[in-house]
Amino acid sequence: MTEIPTAWLWVTGIFAGMSIIVMIFQAVLIAALVNLIKDLQPKLATISGKVHGIADKVEGIADRVEGIADSAKGIADTAKGTVDTIGGKARSVATTSAHKIEEKMDTATPIFVYAKMAIDLVGAFLEMRERKTRQAARNMQ
Repeated sequence: MTEIPTAWLWVTGIFAGMSIIVMIFQAVLIAALVNLIKDLQPKLATISGKVHGIADKVEGIADRVEGIADSAKGIADTAKGTVDTIGGKARSVATTSAHKIEEKMDTATPIFVYAKMAIDLVGAFLEMRERKTRQAARNMQ
């Protein structure tokens, strides 16, 4: 039989040893990642709760703004009806005015809704950042 070269056995041994070291390193890395994920889960749950709270507030604000828009539309419709009873020329003027007001309200309402949502979101994020800053300052003391 032919004999295996000694150099080949050394190379095989070195690579086997390196493979074992890499596998141990991977196991340690996986354990560290599992611990990191376990540590982050409560924080993510807290952040998720805050985001849901902000979303609920934004929905409430949007509902209020829609209510205001509906109220303004109702007022415009009432004004239109009152002017229509005057008759003649006033009727055509009122119709034109009511349509223009309604168009303006339909155009402006989404702008107000999105602006209010943006203001509330920015305020909430600034408040969250301020809390983190205060907490970090407390942690450093």
